[in-house]
Amino acid sequence: MSQPPTVAQLRQDVDDLVTAIAQAPETLQAALISQLGEAEHKLNMAVDPMARLPLELQSLIFLAVPPSRNTHPYPPHPPPPDPLSTPMVFLQVCQLWRDIALATPKLWCNVGMVDLPRSPNYSNLCGLWLSRARSLPVSLSLRGFLALNQDVQDMVAQYSSQLESLTLGLVVPDAILIDADTTLRLGHWRGLELSSLKNLSLQASDPASFGRISRWLDVLGAAPMLSTLELDNVFFEPENNQELFPSPLMLASLQYLELGFPFMYDVLGTNGSSSRILRHLTLPALRELSLSVLDVGYGELNAFISRSSPPLESLHMAIPFNWSLSSLVQFLRLIPTLVSLHLSITSPDPQDAAKLFLLFDTLNTIDFLPNLHTVEMVADLHVPVDYEQMLRLLTFRRTLCPGLLESFKLQIPEYGPGTPIPPSDHLKSGLRQLMEDGLSLHIGHPSANLL
Repeated sequence: MSQPPTVAQLRQDVDDLVTAIAQAPETLQAALISQLGEAEHKLNMAVDPMARLPLELQSLIFLAVPPSRNTHPYPPHPPPPDPLSTPMVFLQVCQLWRDIALATPKLWCNVGMVDLPRSPNYSNLCGLWLSRARSLPVSLSLRGFLALNQDVQDMVAQYSSQLESLTLGLVVPDAILIDADTTLRLGHWRGLELSSLKNLSLQASDPASFGRISRWLDVLGAAPMLSTLELDNVFFEPENNQELFPSPLMLASLQYLELGFPFMYDVLGTNGSSSRILRHLTLPALRELSLSVLDVGYGELNAFISRSSPPLESLHMAIPFNWSLSSLVQFLRLIPTLVSLHLSITSPDPQDAAKLFLLFDTLNTIDFLPNLHTVEMVADLHVPVDYEQMLRLLTFRRTLCPGLLESFKLQIPEYGPGTPIPPSDHLKSGLRQLMEDGLSLHIGHPSANLL
């Protein structure tokens, strides 16, 4: 059995080939250059410490390299299929690194396509990228004018059964409402097999119509494993025929729902897009609900919670302008499982902002949200702070209530008319004692605690 060549012999082979290439006629150089590449690869395999590691460790090292930053303004930021992005850059270092990268499917499971439309070569490159993930679940982010690239639509269809996470980010010029059938080719999306899809995010640069919700219910219904649904700047048109949907769609695996909708189509909420969404969904496994919207009707939200009866633990909610304090309290009583509560008031009316403080009296009862660990309240206007009432509430929650309150935050503007004053020394001492006993307590602007 012959011994493998030594490093010195391999170096000599490389030197000999370099000399031969310099002296050979041009017609013979191509073959010699190919031999030189093979000789250099053998030398690298002998001297590179990476080459002496098992493939499993080589792959782990590559997976530990931070992904390239995508500078596109809309998060998240998966790596783009560009030559200088990770993991594409690994392919250009040497043959060894290329072999490791191509033998590590997990490197190729996440890709972002931005500024669509692009040339057909771009979608072909993304398809090649995802093919290297082999049979692993993949995450795909598409951002731009999606309807203008049929190649992208075809590529998504090819990998739809492997899709674990899908983000569709529309670029909407001049905040014009768009036709979702034209923009997203909904007939195409509705036919996809989405058996592996767990995370779906629909986003728009400006408020955009995504068409009738019935068409998206077909998409959601094809994703039985869906656990996260985010709708940001998304508006759904009313249904012409409500009889098409005799009962709401049940998504038994969905645990996180976010409706982010800063544009107010319907402040009163009864016909708002968010109410329209909740009307057609039943989510019995929901644990986190984020409603940074103002078009949610009280009746629709109550019906949604009562129908779903979820084990809801976290609620992040902007209180609609037309909700009374009693409406808010009655709604919160429907979710005694809450552990984390974040409420915000964006109304310009000081009476609306005062709802946050009037809620203190209700929180100061043992049967109201007994499991709360975290409370955060945000008001855009200055309103008088009753520190004595706050001290009673926090003391009660820390000592008598079954759920031990761990964090309380009241965020109010730092400047402007009615700038709040700090508590008296006596009350400040009591509040600070709670902090010394382990309560995380902040009152004031995020950068300035009045305590």
